[in-house]
Amino acid sequence: MPLESATFISDLVISNPAASDPLAGADDHLRLIKATLKNTFQNVSGQVTATHTDLNNAAAFLAGTKIANVPLGSAALPSYTFLGDFNTGLYSPGAGQLGLSVGGVQALGIAADKSATFAGPLSAPVLTGAGVVPIGGMVMWLSDTLPTVGQWCWANGGTLSRNGNGAALFALWGTTYGVGDGSTTFNVPNMQEAVPVGKSTMGGAASPGLLASIASGLKGALGGLFGTDTTTLTASQIPAITSNGSMTGPASGSISGSASNVILGGTSGGGGVGGGGNFGLSGNAGVSGSFSGSASVSGSVTSNNTGGGAHSNLQPSRTVNFIIRIG
Repeated sequence: MPLESATFISDLVISNPAASDPLAGADDHLRLIKATLKNTFQNVSGQVTATHTDLNNAAAFLAGTKIANVPLGSAALPSYTFLGDFNTGLYSPGAGQLGLSVGGVQALGIAADKSATFAGPLSAPVLTGAGVVPIGGMVMWLSDTLPTVGQWCWANGGTLSRNGNGAALFALWGTTYGVGDGSTTFNVPNMQEAVPVGKSTMGGAASPGLLASIASGLKGALGGLFGTDTTTLTASQIPAITSNGSMTGPASGSISGSASNVILGGTSGGGGVGGGGNFGLSGNAGVSGSFSGSASVSGSVTSNNTGGGAHSNLQPSRTVNFIIRIG
């Protein structure tokens, strides 16, 4: 028979050459086989160490069939295992979903739909598992731009759709933080200018009573807002101011003096006042004295009068953003 033609292994015919063919054509058949193998495995230039089992498993993985007789879609027994561990590997819990099982426990889930397994919006994949912020989780965010990976919203009291991008949150919260428009939307928490405080009955625990001045309806309810940035004290909150004072001491002294003077003098003829003669008047006077004594003064003043100004209640703080994962 004439020399067969072939390009790839699939073109070879195992019945050729025929037993009746002359030996002179054997070298042509060998060259054909070598050329066919090189055409089929064009990128193989070294040793291939994979066993037939390895190659079969790789082919099964790419084809999406079960490996080592593991049921397809079983969370406890993944469809595609690693190192022969049937409890660790990849599986598909549902259409459009990919799960990773470690030791028979789901460690990671990725989904593109709103299934019960991986709740989330249709528009983006959803990750679940340890180390991943769950839907409804709130974190501090040091940027004025929302993350581009995943779906997030600002914790600014805004509204989300109950059936659209906020459906997963609405299933968790309902209208705890606000009813929105009352029918199609609801509110997220408003963390603007507020400090988060642990709920007093967190997880159903008894209230520790650390903030006795705050009404239980506020400190025991999610979204409760209490506190103020400044406070003006009332008269009953200001301690009484009492001022006491006294003055006491002795006092003594003296005064003395004298005076002398010629008051009047003159002459007159005729032997008398009317007829002439002289007369005169002179004298001196003096006065002296002393006094002594003591006195004391004491009293007290009580007043609650103040200026009435307010004082700040703010501790040293730093401004950040809060964001909430919605998908």
